[in-house]
Amino acid sequence: MTNITAIIHTKNAEEHLQEVIDHLKMFDCIMIVDMESDDRTLEIARANGCRILPVEDKGYGCPEPVRDYAIKSAETEWVFFVDADEIIPAELSKKLIDIAASPGDVRGVRIARKNMLLDGWNKSTYPDYQLRFLHKDSSQWPPHVHSFPSVDGRVISLPKSDESLAMIHKAPSISAVMERMNRYTTAEVERRKGESVSIWKMLFKPWFRFFRSYILKGGILRGMSGYFSAKNDANYKFYIYSKLYEEKIKGKE
Repeated sequence: MTNITAIIHTKNAEEHLQEVIDHLKMFDCIMIVDMESDDRTLEIARANGCRILPVEDKGYGCPEPVRDYAIKSAETEWVFFVDADEIIPAELSKKLIDIAASPGDVRGVRIARKNMLLDGWNKSTYPDYQLRFLHKDSSQWPPHVHSFPSVDGRVISLPKSDESLAMIHKAPSISAVMERMNRYTTAEVERRKGESVSIWKMLFKPWFRFFRSYILKGGILRGMSGYFSAKNDANYKFYIYSKLYEEKIKGKE
């Protein structure tokens, strides 16, 4: 017994789900927290003996608003959150099992992630640490998009130098990137309602996001995927402020 539940949040996640599940077989339980999928997601989950936890789709298609509910619903001491397009190498699974067996004062683990994009690994985003391995009774997850868990206790980071311990985030299609940007920026506006918007912010914030990703983080060395990633980062910030300004105009009307 590993005393670990692997939790996958799904919304029409049939594309990669079988591969993701195949890489989680070392854990005691795989729990699918499903947001009203209408593709083959639940069929795949049932065929693999996964525990299924249905939740309401809040409209954003992103997991953070229901992750705390998933933590409380787990029946093991530890939980491991995995996205429906992330692959977990065997070495990482073994490492987490070892930590759960002898945690000492550790209550959370940050894990590096390799983000694939277009034609390969977008190294400019590495290590992109994700706090996903949590002691159930010591952790809470705030219910808003792009939030991070709070952990009562020591949190460690697995070494980024050991790439065998990094999650692999499969490359999304350009259409999927655009669709997610629309959903996620709308959710960000809900969270940041009332924030002021100025020309300075509209000019500088997206520009700095591009500069940080493309120059400071080395995206310029990664060819087309590095440029695309930096441009997408800038656009994400730009559309948040555009939607905030739109809300401001609507309020005046």
